[in-house]
Amino acid sequence: MSEECRTTPLTAWHQAHGAKMAPFAGWLMPIQYEGILAEHEHTRHHAGLFDICHMGEFLIEGEGADAALSRAVSHNLATLKEGKCRYGFILNERGGVMDDCIVYRFGADSFMIVVNAACIAGDFAALRARLPETVSLKDVSDETGKIDLQGPESLAVLESVLGEDFHDLGYFGFVRTLWQGAPLLVSRTGYTGELGFELYLPADKVVAFWEALLADERVKPAGLGARDTLRLESGLPLYGHELDEDHNPAEAGKKGGKLRPAAAPEAALTPQPEESAAGELREDTLLGALVHGKRVAGFARELFRATQELHGLDALWGGVLDWAALLHDVGWVEGQRAHHKRSARMIRQNLVPGQDVPAELRAYAALVARYHRRRDPSRRQRRFAALDAAEQRAVRQLAALLRLADALDYSHTGAVGKMEARLDGDTLVLKVKSALGCSAELHRLESKAELFRQVFEKEVRWQCKERARA
Repeated sequence: MSEECRTTPLTAWHQAHGAKMAPFAGWLMPIQYEGILAEHEHTRHHAGLFDICHMGEFLIEGEGADAALSRAVSHNLATLKEGKCRYGFILNERGGVMDDCIVYRFGADSFMIVVNAACIAGDFAALRARLPETVSLKDVSDETGKIDLQGPESLAVLESVLGEDFHDLGYFGFVRTLWQGAPLLVSRTGYTGELGFELYLPADKVVAFWEALLADERVKPAGLGARDTLRLESGLPLYGHELDEDHNPAEAGKKGGKLRPAAAPEAALTPQPEESAAGELREDTLLGALVHGKRVAGFARELFRATQELHGLDALWGGVLDWAALLHDVGWVEGQRAHHKRSARMIRQNLVPGQDVPAELRAYAALVARYHRRRDPSRRQRRFAALDAAEQRAVRQLAALLRLADALDYSHTGAVGKMEARLDGDTLVLKVKSALGCSAELHRLESKAELFRQVFEKEVRWQCKERARA
């Protein structure tokens, strides 16, 4: 099998150091070294190093490249500044995902696109067909090496090896520098949900740079097995799994980015989903939103029970929270733009197929769903202003509880399988059981507790227990 697969500049190194090798997207790649779970945990607590040389890189240059590329991919390049990169998609004529990719802006009409290994040929052909002949498109995949340094200690390691300060490099920002006289692109991106960097340099320099990074005791090599569990834990999609040509990004659950008419041929975006009746919405997309909503509703119910002495709301308000949690994401079936507003409208007008929200609860549930992840509802919201003071207070409280509940299922992976909540003095204690690990789970959940603190003036403390391992 290995004779049929392509190899990276690091393949011999992997084999010499006992990596378990297997075919992946036509390449012979390392799956694990000491074990997937060990490499996963080391990346979460220290720094993991990944061989990603199989990925594809294209250079796009020439007068008019900015406007032309904007019509070929989903990215909004008008707002992409030099020294920044952006995640998005290459779409087919139906709006399905041919590939997800990252576009780097080098200059006014100079870009690099990074694509998945299995899609290099198809992506190149699609882009060449969409770009005018005056814009050059060059595949530099074979001459470009890519390794990813990921984990909370990755910044300190990188600065130590390169002797430079990268503290001011923002997320989805990049800088170009030198290492041993060779050009090196340092990108503050990654596929693990951790602090990390993707590093691009000439293929013939990859082994030496790889070994220089591994010379730091905080770094260990990690295979594609850990890369997959890390991205799952962080809710990041993988092409060929969550993303494919039969579903558009919204249907695949990818909420980032805004698809514009220039993102794909016109047929990909017509007819507009907003013009469809609620009963004509895609059933698989709606089912996904409801499955997510059902899990969130379970977490919300436990939070409502545990905080009873704080909010003092009766069972009728508990029903409001139930419906808001179940349906808070249904707006995605019509597209990602302004989906919270659309979810609220569908709840308020009782437009969700198969779901009959009681008339007396609809207005309140719509407000809770609309504002659990938005600004203060008192600003520019006539429906909220029409409520009396007690109702406004209840909506704010339920929105804060829904925000916490949604955070527990934020990755849509079901990583948190169980949650128990209790009040301990001035603190809400949430005990969760994670299927994949605790460190990333707690880091992510902690960032979602601010609304609860503002509304209830109480602290939130998380306790995590990992699933028993064989």
